[in-house]
Amino acid sequence: MKRSARQVRSRDFWEKAAAKAEASSERRADVARKLGVGQAALSYWIYKFRQERVGALATAPAKLVPVRLVESAGRHEARSDLTLSVREFTLRFSGEAAPEYVARVAAALSRC
Repeated sequence: MKRSARQVRSRDFWEKAAAKAEASSERRADVARKLGVGQAALSYWIYKFRQERVGALATAPAKLVPVRLVESAGRHEARSDLTLSVREFTLRFSGEAAPEYVARVAAALSRC
């Protein structure tokens, strides 16, 4: 029984190999062959790095925007409700919300 020599590769090598495989339009088996590694090993490292990225996102602190509510000094004429969407955030404001306030909230959210 012939035993193949196994080459130990660094994490840096696998990070670059995984990035190359994910960016490539080629089949994973073809990328692995060009890199001189097994497809199973390449797939393992791609999965491992993806899980690390997901874990890093899950443990990252959420960015919050401070909000201060103040009573309106006077009555505004009736307006329809306002909906503000910035990236994944959607906020709804009553028709009495000042447009300037909504604009400040939008600017603050866009900086997150």
